[in-house]
Amino acid sequence: MSLEVPGARGAGRAPVAASTESAVLGVDATTRIHCGPLLSPMDTQAFIEKIAATAPGVLCAFHLDADGRASMPWAAQSLANIYGLRPDEVRESADAVWARVHPDDLERLHALIAASARDMTPWRAEFRVNHPARGEIWVEGHLVPEPDGQGGLLWQGFLTDITERRRVGAELDRYRYRLEELVAERTAQLAEANRALALRAAEIGDLYNQAPCGYHSLDAAGRFIEINDTELSWLGYARSEVIGCKGLADVLAPESVPKFGEAYALFKAEGELSGLELELRRRDGSLLPVMLNARAIYDVDGKFVCSRTTIFDNRERRARAAQIAALNAALERRAFEAEAANRAKSDFLANMSHEIRTPMNAIIGLTQLLQRHSADALQTERLGKIADAAHHLLQVINDILDISKIEAGKVELEIGDVDLRATFQRVAALISDRAIAKGLSVTVDPEPLPNTRLRGDPTRLTQALLNYASNAVKFTSRGGVRLGARIEHQEAGSVLLRFEVRDTGIGIAEADQARLFRPFEQADNSTTRRFGGTGLGLAINRRLAELMGGEVGVESRPGEGSCFWFTARLGRAAGAPSSLSGPTVTSVLRDQQGLLRRCQGRRVLLCEDDPVNQEVARAQLGEIGLQVTIAGDGQVAVELARAHDWALILMDMQMPRMDGLDATRAIRQLPAHATTPIVALTAGAFGEDRSRCLAAGMNDHLAKPVDTRALHAMLLRWLPPVIELPPERAPEAMALVDMAEAGRTRAGAMRADGALAGDAGQAGQAAAGVTHADRPEEAVGDGLVRGLATVPGIAVEQALATVAGRVDLLARVMTAFVQHAEPRPADSAPETIRRWSHGLAGASGGIGALDLMVLARETERMARDGELAGLPAQVARCSRGLTALLDALRPLVGQAALPSPTALRMLDDGLSRLDYLLGIDDLSARETFAGLRPALIARFGAEAIGRLARQVESYDCRAALVSLRSLVDGR
Repeated sequence: MSLEVPGARGAGRAPVAASTESAVLGVDATTRIHCGPLLSPMDTQAFIEKIAATAPGVLCAFHLDADGRASMPWAAQSLANIYGLRPDEVRESADAVWARVHPDDLERLHALIAASARDMTPWRAEFRVNHPARGEIWVEGHLVPEPDGQGGLLWQGFLTDITERRRVGAELDRYRYRLEELVAERTAQLAEANRALALRAAEIGDLYNQAPCGYHSLDAAGRFIEINDTELSWLGYARSEVIGCKGLADVLAPESVPKFGEAYALFKAEGELSGLELELRRRDGSLLPVMLNARAIYDVDGKFVCSRTTIFDNRERRARAAQIAALNAALERRAFEAEAANRAKSDFLANMSHEIRTPMNAIIGLTQLLQRHSADALQTERLGKIADAAHHLLQVINDILDISKIEAGKVELEIGDVDLRATFQRVAALISDRAIAKGLSVTVDPEPLPNTRLRGDPTRLTQALLNYASNAVKFTSRGGVRLGARIEHQEAGSVLLRFEVRDTGIGIAEADQARLFRPFEQADNSTTRRFGGTGLGLAINRRLAELMGGEVGVESRPGEGSCFWFTARLGRAAGAPSSLSGPTVTSVLRDQQGLLRRCQGRRVLLCEDDPVNQEVARAQLGEIGLQVTIAGDGQVAVELARAHDWALILMDMQMPRMDGLDATRAIRQLPAHATTPIVALTAGAFGEDRSRCLAAGMNDHLAKPVDTRALHAMLLRWLPPVIELPPERAPEAMALVDMAEAGRTRAGAMRADGALAGDAGQAGQAAAGVTHADRPEEAVGDGLVRGLATVPGIAVEQALATVAGRVDLLARVMTAFVQHAEPRPADSAPETIRRWSHGLAGASGGIGALDLMVLARETERMARDGELAGLPAQVARCSRGLTALLDALRPLVGQAALPSPTALRMLDDGLSRLDYLLGIDDLSARETFAGLRPALIARFGAEAIGRLARQVESYDCRAALVSLRSLVDGR
């Protein structure tokens, strides 16, 4: 290799032979730096080395002599970082340097050196070096040439490692290239999207303008700012004549302008408008009925911007509406005609019922009177046959009327709660007399039934089961009858039940089974058949099952008995599992009388500070014979406990001076009351409150509002029983005759005591405390119930549930509430407010004022938790609610008569008689009911008794029996 040095001796530019031992111009670097007399050559060399060590690159000198030999007479020690060579290795020859230069860069590097030497310009280059340890690196050189005075050149400058800079640059280049690619790609996509949007906008524009309905937008003043071609064609205007020039009011019929103005003002405030009917006035003056729907557009500040309105041609809808109105008028006319015909048929059935039942009533009633006073055995026997025939004829009449009503579509289901176990028990009780007389057993299948309340028509369920069960007893001579039900299918809100009645009777041939459920059909239709009947019971069952969403069927073989079944779909009712027992009014009254015997004359201490709650509890406890003493606070309660013996103590938890917990602890310290039952009476008897009650020594708790049935259950649980007196010494007022047993003997024991229908009527009037002339029956108890139903915030059903359906007791509780409720607390102290609202919450819950109860409980919570900022406003709301409620209740509380306990016991005797008479289908039940009716209304309300009255007066004894027992059961 040779390098040419410009100006070399010989011929201007002498060629320099290149060899592996290239000559290097040796120049002592120290001679190039004049440091003055202060530094010796040795010090100057050290000084230069020090500067070179701190420089960012490698300081060096490159020499090219006149013969073209290259060397690096001086370089910093950091040269090793660039070439992996020590300075002494290149001082005499640069061959080792050239050997480390990347082969692809070597020729370019020599050309740059030659150009620098020729033009005497600085040498700048970037090139690669193969470092022995670091691999390939990038180096930047920057050296300035000058003649050395001997025909050669000396370059002085620095070399810099730019590997990292090149790497970063290359990375930046890659990112830049990628960014440019992405920009190009996104630009293309944006262009494509813009083209698609343009096409879509054109399509939307076509749809907007060519839609079958009108579209327009109005500004705040009601002027058009957009409108589609369809609406323009309706109006007959060009777009330029409408946009910005006219408002909607300008193209409306004069009659529609005020309507639009009112609607548009409201629309701008509310943002929605639907179904506004207007009439457009076209350019030619004709009118077009339209229907308008609109939505408002607002800016970010909530200011109205414009409307988006859709308009529909209303001509076809108006025409259809006119047609529908004409059809409805025709249907109404036909319905009226059909109703008139149906009323005529119903009137005929009612008249026929009356005409037949009236003489039947006389026949049966006179027969019973003759039986009662007859001493002739033969005459008594014949009278008994007359009575049996009359009852049979009455049953035939009932069946005929039932099937007639069903065929006429007059039977509607009266949906209520259904207790399956009670239903089976009642049916079993109704057929037990006839079954016992024939020596048959009656059992209810123990298969588990849904243990929740179901919703259906309990009367029709009982009727269908009773039809099957009566037939089973009729056609069975030995063995027994089994009643049962099972679940066929369940859904979320309903259950399909299959009811079955099995017997061990004569059975039915398969050929005869298909026609059993047709009216007036029996398996044996011959004139010599053994068993009577009209053949209507099974047909009635088929129709009843269909009404209840089910069907009927039979499984039977001759001589092996039969299984008659029907299905019914019953709804599920939310509530607690059924726990009713006792199928008869008598058994329910017996339980009530048992409670009366246990409570009669017993002393109870009631610890309650609120006057309304005092009266409520006094009424509930006093009507069952308990002697109630009231303690207004815990301290008084302790003093009364110390002074007297008590059979039971009812303790409110929150009272002045000493609360119920502290009072209980103090009473438990008294030897006489270490074991006396103490029951908490509080509005919060749950969780922690219950635990605190038990820890203080209480035995049980009752939650306010106190449910009468829960109170009675608690008294039976904790009130110690008394020693029963022998029957002959028991007070006459507490005696109870088991009318069901008297009915089974059919010996006339009840009739012998003179308790005829007239006596029952007198008992009923005495129990009601009024006569027919004194007061209309609707005012006895139903006036209160109906009045309460009109009072906002009163849940009448809840109020009646609290007193077990007793309207008379409800009247007593309402009266106490009106007399003692304090409209506002005595002062504004939080503790006073807490006590006032606590008492109000319990009292209002007891009368079914649930909204007020919620307000009072929130007031109590705020006072207890110290939320004083909002407490005055909350007290004001609560006080206003109470004042409004008292104003509504005052006119009502004086309307209901309150029977005495003696009168109520007389009513209980009358109920037992009525239950017995209905159970044996005795027509005198009608007269007995008529006598009891005022008292029944006073207790249960006119609406409930009205249904019972319709059943009794139509001689539907089975349905009336179910209704009566449901009322007495409190359901």
